[in-house]
Amino acid sequence: MVNIIIPAYNAHKTIRQALSSIAMQDNLKNVNVTIVDDCSDKTYDYLIGNYGELDITIVRNTSQIGPGMSRQKGIDISEDEYIMFLDADDCLLSPNCVNKLLLEISRDNLDFVYSDFMEETESGDYIIHEGDLIWLHGKIYRRTFLVKNCIRFSDTLYNEDSSFNTILYYVGKSKYINYSTYVWKYNCDSLTRRNDYFMVCMPDYIKNVIYSLNECKRLEVEKPKLYEIFIKCLCALYGYYNLFGAKNVTECFLKEYLGKIDELLHNLPFELPKKDIIVKDITNNMMESAIVIELIEQNVLLRFTVRDFVDCFTKIKC
Repeated sequence: MVNIIIPAYNAHKTIRQALSSIAMQDNLKNVNVTIVDDCSDKTYDYLIGNYGELDITIVRNTSQIGPGMSRQKGIDISEDEYIMFLDADDCLLSPNCVNKLLLEISRDNLDFVYSDFMEETESGDYIIHEGDLIWLHGKIYRRTFLVKNCIRFSDTLYNEDSSFNTILYYVGKSKYINYSTYVWKYNCDSLTRRNDYFMVCMPDYIKNVIYSLNECKRLEVEKPKLYEIFIKCLCALYGYYNLFGAKNVTECFLKEYLGKIDELLHNLPFELPKKDIIVKDITNNMMESAIVIELIEQNVLLRFTVRDFVDCFTKIKC
């Protein structure tokens, strides 16, 4: 069975679309839905019984805990073998999406399968995300593997999805399928659509990198893989540093930003190599970073060299 967990906060305008996309799935006898109500102004009880044979359970939080911990609550109360996540303002793409993911994860005895998803833009166009490991969109997880290894969401408001997927990617048996299963609908009111989203979420991004590194170490991921996670993080941080510079943010913000990176350096569960090696490794991996690629494609000037960037925050002995 697959339990599709939907965290919901005042999502009454959009949740019917999300549930309808589940209700049209092939072979509904293999699907359960858990709505985790994160203290919405009005309950979702009116949805029960409105979707034919769709089995819906509604759980209401006693205090607001955010989407990540609401998903974790859904995992904790679930008894099904597999878990999927659907945001209350999104939908599944077609009737065979659940079956497609379920077939792949069960046939090969995997712990984690990730597929492509489509992002709706403000103009109504769509962007296809291929092989994405940041968002929870278009993915299925073996719940028993999560429970056995105590793999859980962090308690942050932002970026808890990327750390969760990072841990799964490095410790579990996973597979990517080049097939779209999910539609990330445009919602101007969502947290991730805010104009200042990347600036606001940076402290949580750093916390989640530290969290994923420590969890991977706990689960005995080898040091070269831990370092790989770190370098991918620095590539993204380098891209954002250039983006913030292009937006002419205050020097105070850039100093705070570099301070967060310094916090990351002081909480690494392994020793760093020499600075020159870090510079070389960031440079070699830059074109695998989505944000750096996006900046180059949009002709945004890279205002800082990799060495300048590393020099700014590498004040500890490496």
